[in-house]
This record gives sequence, structure tokens and C-alpha cells, in this order.
Amino acid sequence: PDGSLLAVAGDGGTALWDVGGKRLAGELSSTSGVHTAVAFGPDGTRLATGEVNGGTVTIWDVETRQPVGEQFSGHLGNGPVSALAYDASGTWLADGSADKSSFVYNTRTGEHSEFRQNEEAVQTVILSADGRRLITASAQDVLIWDVPSVQQVGRPVGPDGSADVKGVALARDGDTLAVIRDHRIQFWSLKAASRS
Repeated sequence: PDGSLLAVAGDGGTALWDVGGKRLAGELSSTSGVHTAVAFGPDGTRLATGEVNGGTVTIWDVETRQPVGEQFSGHLGNGPVSALAYDASGTWLADGSADKSSFVYNTRTGEHSEFRQNEEAVQTVILSADGRRLITASAQDVLIWDVPSVQQVGRPVGPDGSADVKGVALARDGDTLAVIRDHRIQFWSLKAASRS
């Protein structure tokens, strides 16, 4: 979060790079051989990694480079974890998986809720700053969820029948949602889309 450390997931695990010193600062080993997703916690003391096999998520202490607590798991068929995102407090952590689902974990208790309506593998997840809204995106669809009730709200954002969603981003205002599709960027109001 302060820009001094870069985490790169890949073969063998996650490499931590000292940005200012342009040098490798440490490595976090993967239990399955490959980390497929990575996300810093909001205060920079924790880092979450997703595994290619087993559908598991590990939270690491950035300073000691050691896992904190038990791994989170539960995806169908041990689908690889393809996306991770924290809320602003670091209490909630969302993942997305090739099994077309997303889980939101309470990082303190390990309990989780499951969100299973995407048409294809979930490639991107976003949690609102307060952890109450989850956005999941596959190549086919972008869905908005109410986390406490585990219910989809509104209708899918901008469906047009094509499987061309390339990415999504939520602005700092917590309302403007950008959806990148082939040859265009669409902007949506998260509040308006949640009501429709």
C-alpha cells in the first residue's frame, strides 16, 4: 500500500520486490507450486495469496514471511483461485475461482459466505470499502452482491451477450464502476445498478 513493496504471483509462489532498491526482498512458497492471485491487506502488514490447485487462500505476515492461521479453502473441484481483494478494514477478503464462484472470508474467524451465480470462471473481485458490496466479473458477466445477505442485487451490469469482459474497477467514490470490454469502456453507477 505504501508503494515500497511489489508482490508478483507465479511459478513457485510469490516474489516480493523492494521497489526502491530494485531487488528481491523475499519469497512466499506455494504449496501447490503456483500462486495465481495476490492482494495486500489495507495496512500492508498482511498479504493474501491464491493457489492454482486446491482452491486455497493463504494469509501471510509480510514482515516475517510466514503464514498467519489456517488456509481458507472450499472451492468446488479445488478450482484455482484467480482473484483476491480486501475491504478497507482488512476484516473481509474476497476471492474468485475457476469454479464460477466467489467466497468472502472473515479474516478473523475464517468463516465464509459463497456467491455462485457467474456464468464462467470469476476473473476479478472487488469489495466495497465497507465490505458490504461484492462485485464479481467473469468474461461473460459482472454481478453485484450484498455481502451480509449473500444475495445478488440488481441485474448483471451491462450484459450484451458477448463474452468480452476484460476487467472491472471501482472508483474511490465507491459508486463509479468501469467495465472494460473489447474496444470500449462502460461506466456504471453501482448504486443505480444495485436498484435495477
